[in-house]
Amino acid sequence: MYWSTSLGTPSGYNLLTNLTARYTKANVFGLLGFGSENNDSAKLEWEGSLAVLISPTTAIGTEFRTQTNRLGGLAEEDTVVDAFIAYFPNKSISITAAYVDLGNLPLQESSSGFYLTVNSTF
Repeated sequence: MYWSTSLGTPSGYNLLTNLTARYTKANVFGLLGFGSENNDSAKLEWEGSLAVLISPTTAIGTEFRTQTNRLGGLAEEDTVVDAFIAYFPNKSISITAAYVDLGNLPLQESSSGFYLTVNSTF
């Protein structure tokens, strides 16, 4: 896994990046098992993210993840992408809103939608 931060960039914003290489047999994130009858070998998949901290409490960014395509006629797996905005007013609370496109899933040609989560820890 590779990640980096760029603090104090010329425009005054902090940039967060992440790039991960995953060697896996997973089908649809592993939710539909691993490997297949005709293709049981692992493949290299990529995932990454890019976020800009526009203030000390707010980040805007995007993420992607490639997927192998070993489900045959059941579904053509696509690259998954999302765009998000996250707000964390303090160390215990975060609110994230995102648009997520999961691409094709089995029995559903297009899987995309909005996502909202509120997280609190104490």
